[in-house]
Amino acid sequence: MVALPDLLETTPKDDALNRLPARSGAEDPVEPETLSEYLLVCEAIAASDTVGSWRFSLETAAGATLLDVREKEFGNPNRLALWAIVRGLEAIEGAASVTLISTSRYVIRGLRDSLHRWRENGFMWEHFGRTVPVENADLWRRVDHALRFHSVHACLVSATKVRGHGEAAPAAASGNQAAAKTIGGAAASTGAAPRSFPSPTPPADRLRRWLLSQGGSAGPKRKYGPADLALA
Repeated sequence: MVALPDLLETTPKDDALNRLPARSGAEDPVEPETLSEYLLVCEAIAASDTVGSWRFSLETAAGATLLDVREKEFGNPNRLALWAIVRGLEAIEGAASVTLISTSRYVIRGLRDSLHRWRENGFMWEHFGRTVPVENADLWRRVDHALRFHSVHACLVSATKVRGHGEAAPAAASGNQAAAKTIGGAAASTGAAPRSFPSPTPPADRLRRWLLSQGGSAGPKRKYGPADLALA
């Protein structure tokens, strides 16, 4: 912000201005811009290696769902995961602080380790002695454009089946399949009687507060940089 010259000194003969209270020598502190905070949860649902769907859910910091969108798309799981983030970031109006949740290591590592280099090299890289476009360069360019406006902190999440007492070792599964499974079937596998559990709302709220705190929501926001994104 550019400070205006002191009109009381430059126009002393103006009676209206002379009636204004005198200003102190120190300028009033400028309040940092407060950005809206959102939680963006992204996922890819692959039906095969070439087709599937992407989905994103956009929530406020208080937990209110603003958007929950899912669409079919051609592409491998990496491209589908990237589509979800592109559409989610582009759906946010105005500059915002975004905590991004994804199950895709490809996306998180790209944001953390590679995007700044791709940007500098025009989204080209050397592959076996040839300069070729980065994979999914069209979508990475859109992510990079969104980062001009949003402050983004990303978390990689995954889940694994925990073997209960008396359970046989699970069959080998791919990373995506293992991440999609939960521990909800442990009671049935062990023959234990089903039990009811209290609502998980308080833990979910605490988790949301923790996730948002990882984005530095308590202090002023800063522009995106490679250090802003790290594996959970």
